[in-house]
Amino acid sequence: MVTSTEKVNLPGRLGKPGSAQEMTFGDGAAAFILSNKRVIAGLEGSYSITRDFPDFRRAEHDKFVRTIENRFVREEGYAKFIPEAISGLMKKYGLDAKDFARVAFPCLDARQYSTVCKNLGFQPDQIQQPLLGSIGETGAASPLILLIAMLEEAKPGDNLLVASYGNGAEALFFKVTDEITNVEDRRWLKKYLDRRAELDSYEKYLVFRNLLPVDTGYDEETAKTELPLTWRERRPILALFGSRCKYCGTPQYPPQRICVNPDCGAVDEKEDYCFSDKRAVLFSYTADHTAPSLHPPLIYGMIDFEGGGRFVFELTDCEPDAIDIDMRVEMSLRRKYSDEPRGIHGYFWKAIPIIE
Repeated sequence: MVTSTEKVNLPGRLGKPGSAQEMTFGDGAAAFILSNKRVIAGLEGSYSITRDFPDFRRAEHDKFVRTIENRFVREEGYAKFIPEAISGLMKKYGLDAKDFARVAFPCLDARQYSTVCKNLGFQPDQIQQPLLGSIGETGAASPLILLIAMLEEAKPGDNLLVASYGNGAEALFFKVTDEITNVEDRRWLKKYLDRRAELDSYEKYLVFRNLLPVDTGYDEETAKTELPLTWRERRPILALFGSRCKYCGTPQYPPQRICVNPDCGAVDEKEDYCFSDKRAVLFSYTADHTAPSLHPPLIYGMIDFEGGGRFVFELTDCEPDAIDIDMRVEMSLRRKYSDEPRGIHGYFWKAIPIIE
């Protein structure tokens, strides 16, 4: 759950309707585990520059990102800062372009991206495919998402170079270790991109961006979020923790004092049990066309977890005609509702059907 004293327009950055930023901005995030054990890619060095360049800006109460003329941004900022940071890193560590297996940095313009790479001496097979056409330019998350894309196909011993852009630039140099061969199914980014659905309605895009009001069928205020309750129940809500009976091993969600197994019924004999990473299948589902939703119908499903446990979850990233009984699903933490009068955005777990 995220709380704020200001009205928040989610998701993140907004370009003015009809602007180049509206077409190129994307929303994304990345997370890494930093450790000195089982390292798959070690940080070997970095080089950064800082420039107070007037390209993109947004004041506290601005709804849209402001920007100066696009060509000026590309030629005086992007095309100079990134090469300066990358060249500085290579000079600092005595490296050449040929020493890197892959290079990547944010892409504001596909042609400019290729030009910068070429001017730095990188060959086509070294250049990581930009994600401008599939995700868009995600701002601060962009270099991290590109690093994930490189790691999905990296081999032990590869040198990877990733740079950021924004009020200057920073270049990072990673070396892939043998440990990467022990990572199973590391093509998560590719999997999500292959599964994405195209949004072919500009009106619906404006609704999703909270730029256009829409009638959801109800004109009622959102129920008040009970903050003490959400704090006490934060593990079941945000971590999808249920309980498992110590006597018979039956798991259940949400956690209960009494075991649901009719042959057991033990009281207050439970241990924590996490459902978020368990395999699951769809037992039954319904599509509700009357429920308030920005993208009707709202689909609910009874989910059976491998090893035991059953609960009703909202289904997402799918259409009703693509759903079948007994299909596999995976759990994903998503925004559940927006309590805008109180500046609260609530999160809970939803089920994503796995399309084989």
